[in-house]
Amino acid sequence: MRAWFLCGALLSWAGFSLPTAMASSAINTGVIHIVGTIVEPPCDISTQSQQVTAQCFRQGQQHTLTLAKLTQPHTLPQGVGYIAPLSLSETVKVVVISYQ
Repeated sequence: MRAWFLCGALLSWAGFSLPTAMASSAINTGVIHIVGTIVEPPCDISTQSQQVTAQCFRQGQQHTLTLAKLTQPHTLPQGVGYIAPLSLSETVKVVVISYQ
């Protein structure tokens, strides 16, 4: 009887800890599914101090958007998406780029 109880306890522990371990390792992974064909490169975003420049190559031409200071969302050249600021803290800021 004790052997069955011990075996059941071990299986119960293994059933709990394995999915938890697998879930914690899967947090930093992901899959992106693309339907169709990517025919143009993404926009090139550069920053210098507070100035942000977005260069987008669309339909065989280079289009540029330069902002002295990114304080609100803006549409990327040729309407391919938008660029927006995101403050993580007082001193840490990131640029979010979304393509349509």
